Amino acid sequence: QTQCEQILANMGNKSPKALLSQIDAGKPGDKKTEKNVEALFKAYDKDGSGNIDGDEYQKFLLDLTKYVRDELGDEYEEEAIRGWLIKWMDPNENRKISIMELRNGIHNVLNADGD
Repeated sequence: QTQCEQILANMGNKSPKALLSQIDAGKPGDKKTEKNVEALFKAYDKDGSGNIDGDEYQKFLLDLTKYVRDELGDEYEEEAIRGWLIKWMDPNENRKISIMELRNGIHNVLNADGD
């Protein structure tokens, strides 16, 4: 099994967007939600470095920006959303997102619209 196949197996063949939807609908600390957060992390940490960094970081921010913009509507510019996401997901602005940063930030991001 290739690393990619393993990641897909661990994700239960859920797309990152599907995982974001499930995390959004879940509650922080809930076992199923936390498993989805871990699966999301693994989906983006393609090189297994333990961080979402480099091209992974750019792809993650792009995908998360699109997801949040779809949730909020056209009221906010993508650039503004991206700025908020960096503040919440990468608070030390080192252009790397650890599993802890993802766990701490993802619920703030997905609950920002009040849903």
